[in-house]
Amino acid sequence: MPIEIRHHAGHVLFRSERALKLRDAVSEAVREGVDLAGAALENEDLRNADLERARLDGAKMANVNLRHANLEEASLVGADLRGARIDGANLEEAVLEGANLEDANLRGSNLEDALMARVNLTNAALDGTNLEHADLREAILERANV
Repeated sequence: MPIEIRHHAGHVLFRSERALKLRDAVSEAVREGVDLAGAALENEDLRNADLERARLDGAKMANVNLRHANLEEASLVGADLRGARIDGANLEEAVLEGANLEDANLRGSNLEDALMARVNLTNAALDGTNLEHADLREAILERANV
């Protein structure tokens, strides 16, 4: 049975005939260079997914599980990642400008050289996170655990 990745407005962004899980379909779409901007991935389990160079601008990813995922050089501009579990993930050189990471768990993640201008990190867990050379201009860090 095919697995579809849908835009939050309802239309299909990608359809996989091979994947058994949504995590595999998302990785397949990224490998094929599919633009997943606006994807509806709320509450999904994407643990350990290889999403290197993924294009997920404006994606709806509240409460997604991205533990230990590879998001190196991924674009998540304006993405909704409220309450996401991103602990132990690699986001080196990722672009997260304007993303909402309120209540997100980023413990032990690698955000080296990440572009995070205007990111909302209210109440986010950042302890043990590598923020070396990360651009946090105008980021909201209210009650963030750094």
